[in-house]
Amino acid sequence: MEENTIKPASNATNNSPVYDWKVLTNFGVSFFFLIIGMHKLYVYKNEEYGEENLNAYVGGDAYNFIINTGYATAYFVLALIFVVIACTFLICNHLKTSK
Repeated sequence: MEENTIKPASNATNNSPVYDWKVLTNFGVSFFFLIIGMHKLYVYKNEEYGEENLNAYVGGDAYNFIINTGYATAYFVLALIFVVIACTFLICNHLKTSK
């Protein structure tokens, strides 16, 4: 009696890791954007006549907070995009190794 087994393709191996450089790089870039976004939200210093301003762009504090929340939102969206890309690579790698 002959068994019908599915053999993996010649380039696919079952012992290849699911986490490869694409997945780890995208998670790393996502973490980097997350840290920058948190820095925009929580680090703020505005001296009216000093030169040691951190995340201050215009004279008013409220305007600077509005600008920084816009920047932080953009960085968080970038982090989310790279997490989605990394998870897509992770799923593709898992499907490739499970065949």
